[in-house]
Amino acid sequence: VRVGPPPQSAPEGVVTDLGTVSAPDAAQYFVGLAERADAPVAKEAVLAAALADSTAVAPGLLRVAKDDARPRAVRRRAVQWAGEVGGAAVVPELDEIARRGGDDREVRQSALVGLAHAGDGAGIATLVRYVRSGDDPWLQKTAVFWLGQSESRQGREMLRALIDSAAAPEDLRSAAVFALGHGDGVTADDIAFLKSAYGRTNSHELKEKVLMAVAHNEGGARWVLDRARDD
Repeated sequence: VRVGPPPQSAPEGVVTDLGTVSAPDAAQYFVGLAERADAPVAKEAVLAAALADSTAVAPGLLRVAKDDARPRAVRRRAVQWAGEVGGAAVVPELDEIARRGGDDREVRQSALVGLAHAGDGAGIATLVRYVRSGDDPWLQKTAVFWLGQSESRQGREMLRALIDSAAAPEDLRSAAVFALGHGDGVTADDIAFLKSAYGRTNSHELKEKVLMAVAHNEGGARWVLDRARDD
């Protein structure tokens, strides 16, 4: 996928000028390639379709995502881009894919990525629901991670409540510490919360995770060293 004129070095006859093609026609062509081509071509076709203007490609990408006969890499990319371009309208179908217990976990995780980045936080409530449900431990823990990558206020509040919940499993609380303290959306308030959580817990595992999270953020090294000096 590229933007611009054909490379000057392209052999004669290899590149054909198709003239003006509408964005919807081009997008549907690329969706068709994603549905039938070999993996290297199909993956690129998914991205090309997702970039198209003035057309809805999410339904076609979701068809690819649900097709068990398609290569895993193609399905993963189709799920992820469906979430990026489909917004709130595709949340129910992303939810369906994420909850497919017998499906490939990498494909399911791509559905979680799509939910985390669906427009205007449309998928956050679904991720929160997974965290509150203990039916599928893998889904629960993976949802915790992607809530931390979502930059959603609701998601971060969920993670803080989980960290402070003595009733929650320790491994899930540790996953919440990691999710809250790592990623591009970490805030000073998040780090301040983790520092306070360090003093409120007697769990060595949670303390370890807090130290790791704080140390990886700006100015955190001094605080970690202060803990090291504290007899």
